[in-house]
Amino acid sequence: MILSLCCLLLIVPSLCLNVVASLSSLSPSSFNHRYDTINGIKYHYVDEGPKDGPVVVLLHGFPDLWYGWRHQIKFLADRGYRVICPDLRGYGETDSPHCPPNDIRMYTTKNVSNDIVEILDKNSIDKVVVIGHDWGGHLAWRVALHHPERLLGVGSLCTPYVVPTGQAKSLEEVAKGNSRFAYQLEFIKPETEKYFDENAELVLRSFFYRNRPEDDVIGFLQLVNLIPKFLPLPQPKPANFVSEPEIRYYIDQYNKRGFHGALNWYRNIRANWENEVSLPKNITIPSLMVTVGHDPVLHPSAADGMEEYISNLTRRHIEDSAHWVLVEQPHLSNKHISEFLESLPLDK
Repeated sequence: MILSLCCLLLIVPSLCLNVVASLSSLSPSSFNHRYDTINGIKYHYVDEGPKDGPVVVLLHGFPDLWYGWRHQIKFLADRGYRVICPDLRGYGETDSPHCPPNDIRMYTTKNVSNDIVEILDKNSIDKVVVIGHDWGGHLAWRVALHHPERLLGVGSLCTPYVVPTGQAKSLEEVAKGNSRFAYQLEFIKPETEKYFDENAELVLRSFFYRNRPEDDVIGFLQLVNLIPKFLPLPQPKPANFVSEPEIRYYIDQYNKRGFHGALNWYRNIRANWENEVSLPKNITIPSLMVTVGHDPVLHPSAADGMEEYISNLTRRHIEDSAHWVLVEQPHLSNKHISEFLESLPLDK
């Protein structure tokens, strides 16, 4: 990699300067950071773009941060959208209240949905488009159910809409019904939290691991298979879609915050189901679902049948991507998101 950059410096210095400028423009410090007290906890979020532009709220997943949307934030802000992208409750610079296992409801998707609405209220924003990835995708669909009056549109990359069934389920029951989610049974254990906290760098490098389509599966399964044994993780190869300064930002954030709050999202499966018993099943606002070809858990087939419950659904697919589509395929992700936004009656 160093040799390649040196060669480029000798052959096309202007190209290298553009690459360096591009990386610099996406450094965490180049974004507009804000902090507010939201529902009693300190929240951190990025607020970019014109204050009078149509508002797009971007929601990250696990073990991501607001920074997972770095390519999309600048892209959309440059096109006249106001982009709000928080570190969700339990992540990054947002508070991560520690709580015993029997008192973790503060991390339910209902409470975090309320956080999103409170951020909007703090900024005197009425209606928005919410788009998420991974857990953020699931949260986006839940914001559409809990607060449909605040949304002009909703979308998700990788994570399909899961219909509330009216029947509360435990994580064990969910994993039994779909073996691809069995790894989450490890994520809810206190020993796993301790293991992640003590091995944050290797854990994160194992998650952000892909140079070929099959690598995403290899890195993820390697991590999951080693968790129950609590063995030292082998050093993963650097991913070709995350630079060293970028991965260092994640490592620094998780070394400061730990994984407690983030893992509590997995521990709330049953509480989430209980909160959703009385929710409607149908979503009528314009919706976007982007599937990818090589996600080791969220296969495209998981999104089959969404039209039964979502009457205005736009589908897009990115074949040559695994789970981290926002950074693996930023141009295609941006294209599908911007085309969806342009199809909505938004005033710019």
